[in-house]
Amino acid sequence: MRVILLLALLGLASAVDAKEHRIPNGIPASLLLAGIGLGAAAAGWTGALHAAGGAAVGLLLLLPFHMMRGMGAGDVKLMARAVEGIEMKDLKSLADDGKKQLGSGVVAIVGVTGDGKAGVVVGVTADLTSRYNAIDLVRVASEALGGKGGGGRPDMAQAGGPDGAKADAALSAIEKAMAGA
Repeated sequence: MRVILLLALLGLASAVDAKEHRIPNGIPASLLLAGIGLGAAAAGWTGALHAAGGAAVGLLLLLPFHMMRGMGAGDVKLMARAVEGIEMKDLKSLADDGKKQLGSGVVAIVGVTGDGKAGVVVGVTADLTSRYNAIDLVRVASEALGGKGGGGRPDMAQAGGPDGAKADAALSAIEKAMAGA
């Protein structure tokens, strides 16, 4: 019975991830609590402590991947890329393609021109516009690029800046702004 419960929760997590391309934080938290509870049911406090210790080790093993941006934080995916050799007018279609690929998330693309200037486009999927505003995020990126302002709609915005060498800094600024939202 215990194994069936864990398999059901894992199946739920897999189904949600396949459909929405993200796993809400509540599902892993439920799995963690269920594992600790099942450990306690099987072996009392010793089992609960072993389950909690295993969870702590798992979290510590995943931490380096998160720190290197190999994994998303929270329940929102961010696709952030710096590109060269792409016309600024084509950045919006790239962002639209990225939003379709993510299903749910934020796409930020900084395009650097041959003369060192940069354009940035931020797209936010419709389900997240109440939480993240593309205009606010693109303005943060523009500031990092030495620009001022930017505009558009809550789901798609663009801006520019004179310092394309700071493309990675602009993407990091968007990531930090999302973490603070």
